[in-house]
Amino acid sequence: MQKSLSLSVLTLLFLTSAFAQNSHIGGMVNGQFERGGGNDSIFGIEGQGVYNFRVYGQDFAIAENFQATRDTKGYLNRAGWAFRSHSRLRYFIPKANGVYVQAGAYFGHVSYPDQNDVVHDGYTKRVLQPIVGAGYRWHEKTEAVTVGGSYLYQFRSPLYATTTDRPQAYIDGVTRGQRIGVETSVRIGQSKWRGLINFSHGWSTYQRDARYYGDEAAKAKHHFGVTEISLGAAYSFGK
Repeated sequence: MQKSLSLSVLTLLFLTSAFAQNSHIGGMVNGQFERGGGNDSIFGIEGQGVYNFRVYGQDFAIAENFQATRDTKGYLNRAGWAFRSHSRLRYFIPKANGVYVQAGAYFGHVSYPDQNDVVHDGYTKRVLQPIVGAGYRWHEKTEAVTVGGSYLYQFRSPLYATTTDRPQAYIDGVTRGQRIGVETSVRIGQSKWRGLINFSHGWSTYQRDARYYGDEAAKAKHHFGVTEISLGAAYSFGK
C-alpha cells in the first residue's frame, strides 16, 4: 500500500512538472525536393509533437515528427508511398540558455507497386538508424514566438529491401546521413493554437551490397540531398 501510494505521488509530481512546460501537437502539409535520388516530387502530410517535461529540476523534451508522403519516381513512371519518423529525446543543458543535446531513432519505409500484372518489379525498402545531435531553442518571454535550430547525425545502418519476386527481406546496402533544420511556431492571437513552419536540409550516402549487386557496383558511393518545408498548425498545452 505504501509503495503504491509513493508511486502515485511520484507520478503526480512528474505530470505536474511536465505540464508546467509548454508543449504542442499538430499537423502540417509537407513538400520535399530531392537531388540525386530519382524522385520527381514528394508531397504529403506530417504530424509533429513536442512534449516538454522536468525531472529533478532538469529539463527534457520528447520530439516526434511522422510523415506519410506520396513519392513519384520519374524513371519508373510511377508513385509509391513512404513513411518516415524522427523520434528524439532532448536534454537541455543547465544554464546554457536553450542549448540541448538529443538522441533517438529515424525510421524510413518506401514501397513501389509492380509496373503491371505482367512486369513484377515492385519493391520496398526500409531503414532504422540511431541518431544523435544538438540544437538550440529560443522563445520570447510570453512564448508567442519560438524558434529552434538543430543538427542530427544518422549512423551508418543497413537498408533492407524486398521485391515482388523476393518477399524475404535482404540487405540492399548501407546508408548514413546528416540533417540540419529550423522549427518555428507562432501563437495565433491569444488562443492555444500555433502556426508551424519547419525547414530542413539533409544529405546522405548510400552503398549497394556486394552480395546482391556485385563487387563493382558496391564500390560506388551514391550521394543524395533533400530539402523540405512543412506548414501547418498545432494545439499547445501546458502553461
